[in-house]
Amino acid sequence: MTVRVYGIASCDGCRRARRALEQAAIEHHWIDLRETPPDLNTLQRWILRIGPETLVNRRSTRWRQLTPGDREAAAGSGLAELLKGHPTLIKRPLIEHRDECRVGFDDTVLEWLQAR
Repeated sequence: MTVRVYGIASCDGCRRARRALEQAAIEHHWIDLRETPPDLNTLQRWILRIGPETLVNRRSTRWRQLTPGDREAAAGSGLAELLKGHPTLIKRPLIEHRDECRVGFDDTVLEWLQAR
């Protein structure tokens, strides 16, 4: 199964991750969150596997631009809907392989993928 890397093309962390995966010869499929936002099922799976605190970038400009009502929805059952409408709120890169997901990229993620 191919590693899926979700992110945004202009994100420095995503570019570093993609470059490291290529250098390590790890086959992967790039998915730009702006061009192809994840569906609700995928978002709900990520919320369960990663948890909302890890998944949502609450330090982003987009988060600060949300209305108080949207932020409240993010604290409850409306998180998947909010992320579907604003996929740039997802921390990145999000790397998915088999049944596991990781957010961010460092040597431990590369080791995790190489061990698979």
